[in-house]
Amino acid sequence: RLLALPVAPDGVSVDEWLKKALQPSSSLNLPQVSAALARWRLLNCPQGDVLAYESGGRRWLASVRPYALGEQQLWVLVLAPAADFAPAWHAIAMALVVILSLVLAIALWFARAGAVRLSRPLEVLADNSRRIGRLDFEPQPDISSRVSEIQQLASSQKSMLGTLRNNQQELDAQAEELRHQVSALRATEDQLNQQNGMLHTIIENFPGGLSVVDAHLQLVAFNAQFQNMLG
Repeated sequence: RLLALPVAPDGVSVDEWLKKALQPSSSLNLPQVSAALARWRLLNCPQGDVLAYESGGRRWLASVRPYALGEQQLWVLVLAPAADFAPAWHAIAMALVVILSLVLAIALWFARAGAVRLSRPLEVLADNSRRIGRLDFEPQPDISSRVSEIQQLASSQKSMLGTLRNNQQELDAQAEELRHQVSALRATEDQLNQQNGMLHTIIENFPGGLSVVDAHLQLVAFNAQFQNMLG
């Protein structure tokens, strides 16, 4: 018989519910209670064990424990839906999805940042190479990278650029010197042509026969009268 009652179901007044005290448990009309006691009796009334059973299409857990009150022994029944003790898998799954999404987003951000840090020095190196290909040897921006191979490549390119710039400056200086020499030779050539012209005029206009020989007594110039004299 019932000594203490559970909470009254919805739609049952307190006075009506209290009338069920000291009545058999079946008078409660609670199928889950009846099913729990039936399961307990079927298992030979175990004390303190957790019993699992089905009632109303739901899974329940129950435990029956003895309680001594003087010379009387009372039985305390505790029951609850099994779902109350099950983890909130849906909420856990959603939390895991959110966490994994955040981790993936952070990983993608770090990967993108790393790719940018890696590609930016390479782009500068490529642009510097194109400028060198155009024979532009002006100082170029410094390249900083945590990748030792890229840093070594940038250092080698900078050294090569300095060597090419020095060679270009030397070539420019030599070209300028050659231009001055060519200008001087042209000026000398013009002066010699002018002198030769004057000498030719003098020889041709000399009133008598005239000839000019070199250091080896080779005839190099003469006028018309000299030619007439020799027939």
